[in-house]
Amino acid sequence: MDVEIHPEAEYELNEQAAYYEYEAAGLGVVYLRTFDSTLNLVAESPEIAPVWRDVYRRFAMRRFPQSLFYFIDDQTVFVVAVAHDRRLPGYWLQRRF
Repeated sequence: MDVEIHPEAEYELNEQAAYYEYEAAGLGVVYLRTFDSTLNLVAESPEIAPVWRDVYRRFAMRRFPQSLFYFIDDQTVFVVAVAHDRRLPGYWLQRRF
């Protein structure tokens, strides 16, 4: 499937990578690789994650307290947020593609 990432989700991803890199050299790269693996898995099997709030799906990243929130439309996976699991749940719900 095709994948589109919301600009604010891309910003979140880059901010988290920078944070992890600041915390420990090389950890930001590990975070980005983990995100890429997660995104590839979701693109290959978009229905792998459970439905969240009737529209979105939530897929937790391994090793990091982050989740991808996305929805599926025809042949495209739309990533709406790369959100921290313990901070402000649903803050991104107003985002539109």
